[in-house]
This record gives sequence, C-alpha cells and structure tokens, in this order.
Amino acid sequence: MLTLTPTAASILNTARAEKGAPEDHGVRSYTTEEQGSGRTRLAFAFVDSPREDDTVIDGGAIEAYVSPDVDRLIGDVTVDVKAEGDRMGLVVKRVSQS
Repeated sequence: MLTLTPTAASILNTARAEKGAPEDHGVRSYTTEEQGSGRTRLAFAFVDSPREDDTVIDGGAIEAYVSPDVDRLIGDVTVDVKAEGDRMGLVVKRVSQS
C-alpha cells in the first residue's frame, strides 16, 4: 500500500494550489510506462474524486487515491520528500518487510 508522509502530503497540497486545482481535489497515484525503456514510473494527478477501484487513503493535508496497479506493481511504498538543491522533491521509498 502506498502511504504519504505528512511532509509529502503538504508538498502535494502546495502543488495542487500552484496547479490551480480546487481545494476539494485529491491526488491520484497511478503507474505509467516510460516510452522506449519499458520502465514503470509512479505518476500523480489532481482529480475531483477517486475511480471506482481506487483505494482512498488519508494523506493528512490532502486526500489520496491509489490505483490498483500501484499496489500490484509497486507494492508497499512511502512517498516522502528529499531536498534537491534549493527545492524539495518527492521520493518513493520501499517499505522494509520485517
């Protein structure tokens, strides 16, 4: 299951405002294949509601919707934040299986 750290949820909340998406929109995570490489990437979009088969998670600062392909292909991950120079970027960390 995908989870968001409070800092990542805050960053996504700020990004939603910067993109001009309404405050009642959540963030939907889904997977996409990178053309040519066949690599799977995690993608985010601001949407007004989850799709029928999405899992809804409480992201704190923003409601989050996780598509079934994220759970199936990526598994247990946490979206966190990492400093990239003077900017903050999202990073996906695999949850360790203890």
